[in-house]
Amino acid sequence: MASKIDELDQKLISILQKDCQINTKILAGMLNISQTPLRKRLKKLKKAGYLNYYVTIDKSKFPNAIAANIGILLNDHRESTINLFEQEISGIDSVTHIQRVS
Repeated sequence: MASKIDELDQKLISILQKDCQINTKILAGMLNISQTPLRKRLKKLKKAGYLNYYVTIDKSKFPNAIAANIGILLNDHRESTINLFEQEISGIDSVTHIQRVS
């Protein structure tokens, strides 16, 4: 964590600790900055190791949305195994989106 963080970064982190699903437009307004500098700060903080992962949901478009991010490590990395896993998970009614990250 070589990057130094300023008071605005500290406020940003504090807000995300309370609500990591906050909409970026609302978050930018709370910090009195536009969304472009906000995204740059988020990227900087993630690169420096202050943020691991965060989620934003536009509650005005999806008022009942709940995000759950689950990381799963598979010992078998064959495409067929990954496809089978995704197929099984997509059969769960409450799962609406699967994103593969490697």
